[in-house]
Amino acid sequence: MVPVGAGLAVADEHDDEDEPAPPWEEDDEEEEEDDTIVYDGFDDLTLKSYEWDGRTVEMTFEADTRTSFTVADGNALSEIDEGSGGEIPFNRYTLSTGEEETVEFVVGDHGERSVVITQGDTAYGLVEERGFALGSASWTDVRVVGVVTSVGIGTTVLSVATLGYWAKTRDYVQIL
Repeated sequence: MVPVGAGLAVADEHDDEDEPAPPWEEDDEEEEEDDTIVYDGFDDLTLKSYEWDGRTVEMTFEADTRTSFTVADGNALSEIDEGSGGEIPFNRYTLSTGEEETVEFVVGDHGERSVVITQGDTAYGLVEERGFALGSASWTDVRVVGVVTSVGIGTTVLSVATLGYWAKTRDYVQIL
């Protein structure tokens, strides 16, 4: 019992140790760990999460043993002219056994945003977006748009020609 002025007493929370505490008073000693894994195919490294913010990707890694890995700009090759060479931006990181670290990498403005992570004999890629949203179209995109546009224009011309012929053979002056 705990005295509370003017002769009143209130039972202390822990006076009776035999009774279990109500659920709202229980300690949350066992906090859930975030066991999210994006990729676990490296020898000694796990990619736990990643998030893009514009041209910057923030990645969280965890090392099983002391290990090094490399993060490179996945689309840097698109800036190199055909028949020539060029440098690829990359950063090298080293983690100790059991260490978890979040790293940031900024990719160039090549249209698509991607990185390649290499460790040991394994390479893994992350791609943010594809397509016209970033202002750079591949030849495949251009060909698809060309075919769709050609089909659309061809269908329109064929429809108008058919309606015109149909109207002329039936002596209709106006059909539209």
